[in-house]
Amino acid sequence: MQKQHIQGIAGFLLGITCGWFVIIGVYPGTVAEAGCPTLLSVQGWAPNTSQTYVASPFTSQELTRINNAMSDWNTHNTNGFNCSNVGLSPYVLGYYTINSTTGSFAGNPAWIAATRTDEVFNGHISAATTTFYWGRMTIALLR
Repeated sequence: MQKQHIQGIAGFLLGITCGWFVIIGVYPGTVAEAGCPTLLSVQGWAPNTSQTYVASPFTSQELTRINNAMSDWNTHNTNGFNCSNVGLSPYVLGYYTINSTTGSFAGNPAWIAATRTDEVFNGHISAATTTFYWGRMTIALLR
């Protein structure tokens, strides 16, 4: 009698589980996987584009380092490492401006550098500026 009772309960639970699966379409123990959330309203440079940059005022040694950094950027972005295929190249006029000042960032004086989005087109950056604050660097080095 007890065996029939256990079989009846097991059958009932199996029926509930199967009914749940048929009605809802999901086993109750499964986890749904969602895509990554959009963290920014602007999604960086448009994929598969070439952008120009201009860097000033910097010493020749600093310009060499900036150009080497941009070359590394190109390697990672155009050789399939992050799949954006965005290339940056130096030019007299640029959509990406890199500059410096002897002061500090007004909004947060602890920052050594800050990037600002200047223009957006179709949800992607079309112009931006990065500023290095050498005044902040001097303070950081003195500590």
